[in-house]
Amino acid sequence: MGGPGSGRKKTSGGVGGLILILLLFAVFIFFNIGINISFLANNWLGLKFDIGQLWTLGIIISVVVYFIIFSFIRDFSSTFSIYMIINVIVFLILLVTHFLFKLSYLRLLLKTFFNWDL
Repeated sequence: MGGPGSGRKKTSGGVGGLILILLLFAVFIFFNIGINISFLANNWLGLKFDIGQLWTLGIIISVVVYFIIFSFIRDFSSTFSIYMIINVIVFLILLVTHFLFKLSYLRLLLKTFFNWDL
């Protein structure tokens, strides 16, 4: 029953793997706007950024977008709420384009930033 040589393999991941996936998902949602803009700039403009440059550019763009929204609203909590609503809407649009219209954009985005393949 699970001893040496029994053929039973220990699976990796567990709770730690689930926490890591949830953390990466939260980071992806939080920086969604910047990630998408940097990914589009990299592909459409023919730039050859590596993954570190894409993440850095995506985070910078996300922070700039946040402060642009803040410059109009002038309240951190309302700005955060609006910023997150925009990020969730963009993410839902990505899901619809991937699963309903079978576009490969989300698959390429996740492959570039996380090396995941849907």
